[in-house]
Amino acid sequence: MKNNKSTFKTSWSDNELLELSKRSNHKIVKTISGNYVWKHFLNDKWSNHSGTECYKTYNKPASFMNYWLVKWSEELTDRNVQANRLYTSNRRKLDKIKNSIVKTTADKIREAKALDLNLTNTELAIELGLNEKTIRRALNGDYTVATSFPKTRNIKKKDSDKYYNINDTLETRTNSKEYLDYVAKFNSQFSK
Repeated sequence: MKNNKSTFKTSWSDNELLELSKRSNHKIVKTISGNYVWKHFLNDKWSNHSGTECYKTYNKPASFMNYWLVKWSEELTDRNVQANRLYTSNRRKLDKIKNSIVKTTADKIREAKALDLNLTNTELAIELGLNEKTIRRALNGDYTVATSFPKTRNIKKKDSDKYYNINDTLETRTNSKEYLDYVAKFNSQFSK
């Protein structure tokens, strides 16, 4: 049988939800008129949670309060589970980015930073095996060279003074005659 637990989402922030899910931040007080009011402590002040509504007996606001404490706790748990899943997924993506041989270093840095893992530049540099200055240059847009391919900078084209452009797209680089000649020459050095 399926669990029919509904996923009710509130508009409270994570911090507000954390405060609301604590029993110590709620109270039911009797007013001068003899009615009961449910209050919560949020953003450093006590305020009426039930708005202008007053209850004739203590039991009704107490049951509402208990119901919502459970709901807020469930939602907070759901949010934490989702955040943990997202973090784990992003860590796996970071490993794929880090181990990619077709992405430029600058692309790796930008994609890793976009994963929102709350990594500082120093932590990102350690994670990717680079220095912090390289990270800063790539994020500022000053870094345009370097790939995970064998070094191919300044390889001359045959019968020309033009150089192989490392900043071309991956398809252009890997399908160009110059690159294929370079790979053949590079492989021949190790096959001797």
